Amino acid sequence: MSRARSPARVSPPRRNAAEGTALPLEISFMPSAPRLRIFTVLASRANRIVTVLALLASIAVPASQARAQGEPFTSGLRWTLPAQLSQPWIPSSVAFAAGDQLVWAGGPGNAARVVAAPTSGSGLQVPLQVDPALAGGTGSLFVAGAAGQHALYALSQRPSPDAWHRRTEVTRYDVLAAAAGAPFAPAWTIDLGLVANGPGRLATDAAGEQVVAAAFDEAAQRVTVLWLDGRAGTVIGQEIVAAQSLRALALSGDGRTTALVAGTTLYLWGHPQAGPVALPLGGTTGALSLSANGKRVATGGPGAARVFQATANGFVALPPFAGGAGGHASQVGLSADGSTLGIAWWDVNGVAPTRLELRAARTGALHVVRSLPQGAGGLQNAPQAVRLSADGARAAFATWGDGGPAPEVVLLDRATGVALLEISLPGSALDLALDARGTRVAVATKNVHANVFGSTGEVRLYDTGERDLELLQQPRHGGVLHLAAQRPGATRAFFLLGRPSAPHTVPGTFGRLAVDRGGPLSVHSRPVTAAGRADLELLLPSDPALIGIELRAQAAMRAGGALHLSHETIDLLVL
Repeated sequence: MSRARSPARVSPPRRNAAEGTALPLEISFMPSAPRLRIFTVLASRANRIVTVLALLASIAVPASQARAQGEPFTSGLRWTLPAQLSQPWIPSSVAFAAGDQLVWAGGPGNAARVVAAPTSGSGLQVPLQVDPALAGGTGSLFVAGAAGQHALYALSQRPSPDAWHRRTEVTRYDVLAAAAGAPFAPAWTIDLGLVANGPGRLATDAAGEQVVAAAFDEAAQRVTVLWLDGRAGTVIGQEIVAAQSLRALALSGDGRTTALVAGTTLYLWGHPQAGPVALPLGGTTGALSLSANGKRVATGGPGAARVFQATANGFVALPPFAGGAGGHASQVGLSADGSTLGIAWWDVNGVAPTRLELRAARTGALHVVRSLPQGAGGLQNAPQAVRLSADGARAAFATWGDGGPAPEVVLLDRATGVALLEISLPGSALDLALDARGTRVAVATKNVHANVFGSTGEVRLYDTGERDLELLQQPRHGGVLHLAAQRPGATRAFFLLGRPSAPHTVPGTFGRLAVDRGGPLSVHSRPVTAAGRADLELLLPSDPALIGIELRAQAAMRAGGALHLSHETIDLLVL
């Protein structure tokens, strides 16, 4: 373990041989400063986290081959993952996965594929894993990601038995198995069991434990819905709904409510084995969103956006939000807590500007409104996605753009109405993902406007620069763990590595500790720059047993005679 320089003092743990435990490790400061006591327990080397933390303590020196990567505490573009002309594909679906440590993307094209990339890094990004086996597919290709490390899902369609029909498959990928040397191949694949010529849709709960997929049979005029156990890939429910189209599919964060727009009807399931509740919409729409508990549902459509609220007697419609002349609620998004609704209005006639709104989901009170110009020369500025942070404080909007300097992606703050990010892309935004805190945006783009022929695109990651702890390099066994923390006025930094715990207060400190004091813990002291930044670079042991280890990082910064715990914590995905 690294020793802190004055004024901090780090004492190594004293082992009690009889009990096989370590006495308290104490980080103490000047007499007037608070004191943080951290307890560490030694256990069998079979416990992987104890082993890795013990090894880190013995090799806690800067890694000479590691280099600082860009400036993580400023707002802007972090990295770009482009398609190659030799392997053309257009990313059209994107999600965060593995606790926001991965960007998971997919898209069609001659070289259709799914790609997993780390959120860390800068510049030209290199994917962690790619499955190009989807090349030759046709129709829908969607990805879904969730908090679990195992939760990388894709829905794809392939010609079967001829070019006029296709089968729909759902696949789970395992990035941990691939890191251990196995091919990046499906952990399981489920065929939805119909050969048809219609689109498919895919959704997952917040943890990635449950997956729902749907596919449309145009000839039979029906939609097949399949619920799956995410880990095992087993079918836990199936429903067939008569409909003239499949437009949208959503699953609540808790996995208890499924919403489907098929034809002009909103279908809601409270359980895969129970029949749906059918609510007429008066028109069809691809705009659909659910709160995390499934108690609130939002839909779009011509002229109005609607919110349905769960009651003891079923779902009831709240007063609609009118879009005005030419207003089509093209995309909607609900915050996880259901408090805030984002609406992207589009005039299909190309006269009125595209309008982005944030409203109170229950009352309709307007928080923020922003207008974007319609496209010139026949280009359409059609909204593609609306994503909200968990608390509804921020909303990200993606559009095709006007073909000029106006932004295709906008991140709005509800309280101030300020645009935290305004992103003008080379072409059109096709999809986006927003992390739970609303500080990081992943964008799937086409390299030219959506109305213009093109065969390539790219995935981009943007950051507001507000995080006080950043991971700068994807940790791999035998590689480098590179963290950076920043707090203006800080004089010393301590990086904590240990088991995750529920955030809790520690007397004499500011912030909340989210690393387990009662378990194995490694503390690394580092100096800070004049700007208050500190970097930690550690060589990780070369041991495949570390792949997938449950390890959380947090920083503690000494500033103004007090110890401040970082707001940000990082659940490290070690590959």
